[in-house]
Amino acid sequence: MSFSVGLVIVAFTSPLVGKMTDVVGPRKVIIAGTLVLATGIALLATMEHQWQLFAYYGLASLGFSMSSSVPVSAMVVKWFPERKGLFNGIVFSGVGTGGFVIGFLSGQLITGLGWVITLNLLALWIFLVQLPAVFFGIRNPTVSGTPIPTNKYTSSNPPSSTKDDGLTLKESIKSHEFWIIAILLFSALASSTATFSQIQPFLLDLGYSISTANLFVSINGLAAVISKFAYSFLSDRFSVKKILIYASWTALIGPILMVGVTEYDFPRYLSLVVPVILGSSGTAFSALIAIISAAAFGRKQIGAITGSLGFALLLGMALGPGFVGLLFEITLGYLIPITVLILFNVIFIILLLFFTKMEYQT
Repeated sequence: MSFSVGLVIVAFTSPLVGKMTDVVGPRKVIIAGTLVLATGIALLATMEHQWQLFAYYGLASLGFSMSSSVPVSAMVVKWFPERKGLFNGIVFSGVGTGGFVIGFLSGQLITGLGWVITLNLLALWIFLVQLPAVFFGIRNPTVSGTPIPTNKYTSSNPPSSTKDDGLTLKESIKSHEFWIIAILLFSALASSTATFSQIQPFLLDLGYSISTANLFVSINGLAAVISKFAYSFLSDRFSVKKILIYASWTALIGPILMVGVTEYDFPRYLSLVVPVILGSSGTAFSALIAIISAAAFGRKQIGAITGSLGFALLLGMALGPGFVGLLFEITLGYLIPITVLILFNVIFIILLLFFTKMEYQT
């Protein structure tokens, strides 16, 4: 429950965080977010009542929203416009790897030292390591919009595509393209997160052991880290629209295999492919969100637009598992819930294919 509350807080604050990033620059937003995150985690170590869990976890979630994907990805796109995919991939691979490592170490520490000491150590790490790294290592793109030079370019001779032109958020939301992309992000993440939430019980229902189910859930995480870098890297070489269409169609394979194995006698071993497919397809949407914003609407207000699209994406993540779980309880099977998700996604893939250009800035 607290995780869902945190995810909703991150979703609803993303547009505001994006707007703040445009106004004051990513550096101040990330520094403030890091302080709020550390404070929230430190307060969690002191909680004694249930309301404190939600309040302090919500505070930590706000800090996470201010110090993570929206300001960081918007900053990367402005810093490295010619190689934004490569550097975006490096950043998101680091996020995925860090989450895996910190999650594993935290689990070990909780087992050995208890959750209070673990939370205090985590807060101390953020204060003593992450905060100085952010304070001394991050600087805003220049006021003129000139990015950090790469390759043969210099600050006095930037590439032609680095000008901070584009649409404002207000102009963007008046276009049909914005809403098609937003609803596609919502439906894609609702589908992939909902399907992922059923992976462990799905494999257990098929007779696999708990250790095998947990192993393939972990493989999903590994596939996600690799795919975040791969999709970002490829976005420098191929249009973002082509990558999204590929990822969208690929993401449908996992749910189709689930239905096939449970309802139509597909070979049982195909069920083990589902976590890999989910990890290697659904991550394209979250990793590329700032690049999608730049491609469709330019970089003028990339923070606000990225945050607004991020709201749709995170809302899908928050609502998808509950929606599918409810349908599963009602129908007592995977066929109807998964079919609904597939049909919804197919509709918006077609809309993306024929009714969006995403060619504002390549």
